[in-house]
Amino acid sequence: MSKKLEKTTEAVAAISTIIAGDSIAVIPPTEVSSYKFMTLDGKKLKRAIESNLGNDGFNVRSLPQVKIPTGGITTWTIPSSSGEIESKTFNGVIIHWNETREKYKGKFGEAGAEKFPNCVSNDGKTGIGDPGGDCKICPFAQFGSRSDGKPGQECGLKRNLFIINQTSLMPIVVRLSVMSIKPADKYALNLLCEDGDPLEHVLTQFSLIKAKNPGGQDYSQVVLKKVSSLSTEEIARVEHFQSFYDKLFGQRLEDDPMSEDVGF
Repeated sequence: MSKKLEKTTEAVAAISTIIAGDSIAVIPPTEVSSYKFMTLDGKKLKRAIESNLGNDGFNVRSLPQVKIPTGGITTWTIPSSSGEIESKTFNGVIIHWNETREKYKGKFGEAGAEKFPNCVSNDGKTGIGDPGGDCKICPFAQFGSRSDGKPGQECGLKRNLFIINQTSLMPIVVRLSVMSIKPADKYALNLLCEDGDPLEHVLTQFSLIKAKNPGGQDYSQVVLKKVSSLSTEEIARVEHFQSFYDKLFGQRLEDDPMSEDVGF
């Protein structure tokens, strides 16, 4: 093989292509190629987890959470080893999501309020505890069921997004309330309809807008936007990264009873 042909072959192999009919869409590497997980050494990471968190200390609650601010604030506060970073947007790849519900007896700080939920659902569909059962028909999962008279559900639905970003070898978690789940569903549907992309095959931008709930209260709504599709190499590394954390995704994240989520 000539040197010229060899270089041409190497250049073609270095990029990803998707063949659709007679056309070829070229997908160059994205910023994801510079993310730490792209050079993930599973054995080294496992040793670091055991050293820092203990053999039994690694669970979903170990993952850093990026909390949605209250009151319509449109700036993220992102945890890092060097302190919190404030940013209007951040990019990442959603490698998994699930939905959960929790119902507490009483409100945090009030007399008789319970510290732990008396009914939980690990899939957003079936409750375990009191009253338990089918969440779809549970009266506490209906809008307008809040005991304090405010709009929303007594047993609030949350969607947990597990995201890999540029700086972390562990997924970060963003917990969406109901009013942010709707636009997230629309985003996922658009990806499917336009390009047939699953969430884990695209780089997503996360931002916040100020919105009002039906009760007239300001809240911060999460907005998702596609930055680019991932290359074949990046997708392969994402799938490897997913498999490393698979055991975490079925675990339940607990609500913060001190938070006031007016986005339901």
